[in-house]
Amino acid sequence: MDPQQQETPTAVSDNSLQDELSTLRIFRATLESVKQVVDGIHRDTVTAKENCSAVVDLTKRWEGVILDTSSSALAVAEAAPRGTAGVSS
Repeated sequence: MDPQQQETPTAVSDNSLQDELSTLRIFRATLESVKQVVDGIHRDTVTAKENCSAVVDLTKRWEGVILDTSSSALAVAEAAPRGTAGVSS
């Protein structure tokens, strides 16, 4: 075997280190991608929570409007003489 073709322990070590470095770079890029996905999910979850609170508040306001409207209509109907409710002159 040609002495120049023999790999020295240092060359083997360097090749192993280069392979490990390449693997670590790929792993780091993968972790960064996962971090970005998790951050996006977190942002979407927070937005959904805020939207849910807003929808609950709007629902309560509409329920109040409906109850007030129903109460007003019932009071008008009860105040009108029998047989003339809803009839205009």
